[in-house]
Amino acid sequence: DTLQIGTIIVVLGISMAISSPLAGVLVRILHLRWVAFFGFGGMAVGNWLQGNLTADVGFSELILPQVVRGISSQFCWLSCVILALGSIDPAKVKNASSLYSLFMRLGAAVAIAVGSTQLENNTVRHYSEIADTVSFDQPSVSESIPTLTNLFTGQYGASPTADQAGLTLLVELVTRQAMIMAFNDVTKNTALLSAMALLLLPLFRGKTKQ
Repeated sequence: DTLQIGTIIVVLGISMAISSPLAGVLVRILHLRWVAFFGFGGMAVGNWLQGNLTADVGFSELILPQVVRGISSQFCWLSCVILALGSIDPAKVKNASSLYSLFMRLGAAVAIAVGSTQLENNTVRHYSEIADTVSFDQPSVSESIPTLTNLFTGQYGASPTADQAGLTLLVELVTRQAMIMAFNDVTKNTALLSAMALLLLPLFRGKTKQ
């Protein structure tokens, strides 16, 4: 619900706030590529951990991925900004900063669009896969239908309306599961992209220490 979502976001925000001073210290004592390595590596781990959601996952299971992602995001952001702008002539930093911000926002917009498209397409695909495996001849399915129907018997009585409500609930459960599986796909793909970013770190130019 809304409260749980807000609580999870608070955990992420607190992790980012706590890690900001640490990131500031690390960029002064470590090679910036190492800071970026810890950042992107942590993002890969955090996203992968969060890519195993189920319908039964609660707040306690989401704390660790959010903390890892929150801490790592600051390492990524600060190290990349310094690597991108640290070696630029001071007179050109203002324009370079604007260009960097533009590409960062453009990249985020493209990533959101691609992720949303993948989420929608994979939800449809997973729903079809689940529906293909569900048959009323299966004992588990044939036994669950009366159970779902009984949930609405008190409201509609023993009527076709109760049967229809039970089937509707079954469809909603399948849809929810398909959406969870699709969200896991997107999250794990994000983890893989973060891991792939590690391969690009040797190509980064910039000062090693600030």
